[in-house]
Amino acid sequence: SRTNNYLRASEGGPACDRRKMSMMSSLCSMKFASLLCLLLQNASLVMLMRYSRSRHDRPMFLASTAVATDEMSKFVLSSAMIVLAYLTASRAKDEEEGEGKGENGGFFGFLREHVITRYSLFMAVPALLYTVQKNLLYVALTNLDACVYQVTYNAKLLTTAVFSYLILGRTFSYSQQAGLGLLMVG
Repeated sequence: SRTNNYLRASEGGPACDRRKMSMMSSLCSMKFASLLCLLLQNASLVMLMRYSRSRHDRPMFLASTAVATDEMSKFVLSSAMIVLAYLTASRAKDEEEGEGKGENGGFFGFLREHVITRYSLFMAVPALLYTVQKNLLYVALTNLDACVYQVTYNAKLLTTAVFSYLILGRTFSYSQQAGLGLLMVG
């Protein structure tokens, strides 16, 4: 029976179709779950930031301090991920070459090879601009209503799409046009 199922699956029979449909269904549900999580995260981020900037019962915190704390937490998390990647790669290399082999530069060699590349400087410019953008985001939420902020913030997607159409000649599907229309309406 297992052999027959395997043969049917390898020939593209009904067992293969069921497996493909199940996989497509789980991918589709994963897409919608991801979309829902992003929607909740973006909406709650704006609402919580606006709430924290509009409280009058205590002194307002500095936006630069919040941005610095945010960036520091990202730095700590990414550093932990780099150390984990190094440990995983060194364990795999040890198993492949056998114990007692040379380190080949150790952790700093790993950093030079995988993290601090010639493209790192190119990434510093967008990172700096992102930090400025986060500071301006706090200024905007301090002075604007959350709904007005969200609509104007989403307008960047609409203007990018318009310029992609005008300058690059990119075409958009009907569902993409409908999504852009929903963004425009708010």
